[in-house]
Amino acid sequence: MGPFQYVVTGREMTEYDRNTIEEFKVPALILMEQAALAVTEEIIRRFPERGKKVLILAGSGNNGGDAMAVARLLTQRGFHVTLFWTSERQPGEVGQTALCQYRILEKMQIPLVTELPHEAYAIVVDGIFGVGLSRPVSERIGRILEIISRWDAWKVAVDVPSGVDSNTGKILGYGFRADCTITFSFFKLGLALYPGASYAGKVLVKEIGITKKAFGSCPPSWRMLTGEALEHMPLRPVDGHKGSFGKVLVVAGNEASGGAAYLSALGALRAGCGMVCICTHKSQHSGLLSLFPEAMFALYEKEDEAEAVLEEKLAWADVILLGPALGLKETARILLRKVIRDSRKHLVIDADGLNLLSGTDLGDELKKLQDSPQTRRKLILTPHVAELARLAGCRVEEVLDREKEVLEKTALTWRAIIVGKDARTLVAEPEGRKCINLAGNSGMATAGSGDFLAGIIASLLAQGMETFEAAASGVYLHAMAGDYAASRDNEYTLLASDLAEGLKKLLNKNKESSESI
Repeated sequence: MGPFQYVVTGREMTEYDRNTIEEFKVPALILMEQAALAVTEEIIRRFPERGKKVLILAGSGNNGGDAMAVARLLTQRGFHVTLFWTSERQPGEVGQTALCQYRILEKMQIPLVTELPHEAYAIVVDGIFGVGLSRPVSERIGRILEIISRWDAWKVAVDVPSGVDSNTGKILGYGFRADCTITFSFFKLGLALYPGASYAGKVLVKEIGITKKAFGSCPPSWRMLTGEALEHMPLRPVDGHKGSFGKVLVVAGNEASGGAAYLSALGALRAGCGMVCICTHKSQHSGLLSLFPEAMFALYEKEDEAEAVLEEKLAWADVILLGPALGLKETARILLRKVIRDSRKHLVIDADGLNLLSGTDLGDELKKLQDSPQTRRKLILTPHVAELARLAGCRVEEVLDREKEVLEKTALTWRAIIVGKDARTLVAEPEGRKCINLAGNSGMATAGSGDFLAGIIASLLAQGMETFEAAASGVYLHAMAGDYAASRDNEYTLLASDLAEGLKKLLNKNKESSESI
């Protein structure tokens, strides 16, 4: 897999923090100073002129200790700082490390108030809660956060905005709406998931001395891909030919619809596979051929022809992509049944293919085959939220409330890679690896975008990528193509077909950049 960053839960981060202090003997006060310095430096970078008025919100935990250290550092650099003590506990009743910071503030006579000031501030620093918050925010703190949210000030959160669950991204009653969040050592999962992501603003990860060595035997299970598009593409041998770059069979479309088959096949070829064959209804042939002369075709007209036509191509293909706009009629069931029973090739199932599986005998048959190592195949399922709910046998509301848990359980149930498509697409495998995608934009929420994604994933599989890497990299490349296309135009008018040009131009841009070095 190409370059990536670890994404940690709040619970994991608490453990890594403790390991750093206890196992590597790094004093907690040093970590606190490093955290405060990271926040201070970002504020100074944004506001190089001194004299700005700053309100710092401090709670009674270590996050509050970070905030108190920021108050001292900003005061020393010429800012006019007021510390707002938000806790009902007395400042002298905090833990030893935070207490040290408070004693310094006392000596420096930095103003401390226990009621929200009515003055105007240019900068507000949120240090009330940290990654360990698991209970609802009190109404008193909630009212404070709501009032501050209306202030015309630049707002920065220390590590995690107060009220955001660092494990799930849920808002625990009330939340601090930051323009920027300075988080420490590793990206927090709650800052990546919605609605927490919308409260975090721009997220900057700053090193403070907690390294990967602190993982011990428990590395983070989540990661996100980063870097340039070309770093996530399969290597292409110079002596390769179209057969060595993989063959994708796209089983898609029906007598009334051919667009999804086109977009899926286009995604596969644009992502680099050598050959694509579209198995679809004969009525779509002339239209698809005019759009896509590079594709091969396996065509059927009547229901009883479909199985024989498909059989001819199963042995030919390296990867099968089944489902986009396939429909739910008997012909679609025949095609899916044929693929399940008579092939062990790598398989990507999308759209109608997922609906044909959910709660049916075909789904039971596939799950039974996946349960046995002797009959298991490399399988990727690419559901959106409603399709994931059907695959998991639960309500959509449950997916929205517990998407991570539902995704992981579904991956185990089907012994498959699950690509959970949403504003933040999540990828999970049965063995435990998980990836979250932060690229992409709202313009990609358009018809056909998922078909193009399925084609990219199938293409990467056909070119020899490992299954989880193909799914995660496919999601990332798809999102980057969307971002590139939107940057050249806008998010409102983005079409699925624009993603093909976006991917092409993106890879060209990366190639030109690498060649100029």
